[in-house]
Amino acid sequence: STTASGTAPLSPGQAERWLAASFDRNALRALNETLCLRLDGVLEIDAFKAAIDALVARHPVFRLRFEADAPTQREVPGSAPTLAIRDLSSQPDPEAALAAFARDAGQQAFALGDGPMIAMSLLRLGPARHALHLVYSHLAVDGWAISVFLEELAMLYAAKRTGVAANLPPAGQPGAFALAERARMESPEGRESAEFWKD
Repeated sequence: STTASGTAPLSPGQAERWLAASFDRNALRALNETLCLRLDGVLEIDAFKAAIDALVARHPVFRLRFEADAPTQREVPGSAPTLAIRDLSSQPDPEAALAAFARDAGQQAFALGDGPMIAMSLLRLGPARHALHLVYSHLAVDGWAISVFLEELAMLYAAKRTGVAANLPPAGQPGAFALAERARMESPEGRESAEFWKD
């Protein structure tokens, strides 16, 4: 369970990735994943930034630190990333500039013991062309989580533009998820599955 210090165990899958990441910084960098979301059409920047801020405030994963000396995670208040905004529209070839940015950003050097393990950038390519670029460690974010991110971002952006509440469900808690996964693995069904694969 989560302790008084705010630490919680990792899920079994996270613990496996944490062990691999502990070898060196290159092993941790190998867990980097990227997402580039194209936003074509007029973008209301203030509403978009407010939607990102609301999303970050909702989800503890944006404030997680993965300890370097033990497979544990801890939410660190005030440590959430901010949305970096860069204007590439004045570049001779904004698309090439975006590709170069994405290539370099994917080499982001996250570190165990620091946090968070996600970086977000909004890149302006033209008056009605933008791209949201994310770099995140698979230790912190998986495919399911990123789908939640995108769905909620769309809902929050629409809400900020219209002034209507998004009415999102309570956000998931990484520590609670890790405990549930551990319990599932240690259940009779989980042990039976482990024995099957051992055989």
